[in-house]
Amino acid sequence: MEIDKKELDNYITGHNGEDQFKDDPPMLVSELEEQIQAVREARNRFSAEKSSLDAARVVWAEANRSQIELVDSIKVALQAEENKLREMTLATYFWSKNKKPAPGVGIRLVKVFNYDIDTAKSWAVEHNFTNLLDLNAAKFKKAAEGLSLDFVDVEEKPTATIAEDL
Repeated sequence: MEIDKKELDNYITGHNGEDQFKDDPPMLVSELEEQIQAVREARNRFSAEKSSLDAARVVWAEANRSQIELVDSIKVALQAEENKLREMTLATYFWSKNKKPAPGVGIRLVKVFNYDIDTAKSWAVEHNFTNLLDLNAAKFKKAAEGLSLDFVDVEEKPTATIAEDL
């Protein structure tokens, strides 16, 4: 969970701007430890119930294996029949140009754009349509950190973490 610095400052100073925690921290360590214990207990309960559910699913899957296998094989056959129907519908369309060749089937015309990505990027830059370009944010951030770009402001934002093994 991320805590916004302004939000934290507002919490510490209160809405009137006066420091409401002049001598004491905003929470006592004992309160923090109580919450750690609450998370530890919730995780333990979740883990136990999830393990129980996983075990029940294994037992159920074994008990219903033949039904599961039957449904899986029917699904494969269904997909094959649907693919054949699509092929037949397309063949009928190409012959007749009728978008509704029979009840229950139809043709949807979808625009497909084919272009060279580098040519498109060059065009976008040349014609000042840089808003059309996608930026790989993760790679850019990594590069920006190493290059110390003057137009990139890097701030460290505190983020609360919780150990997996409380």
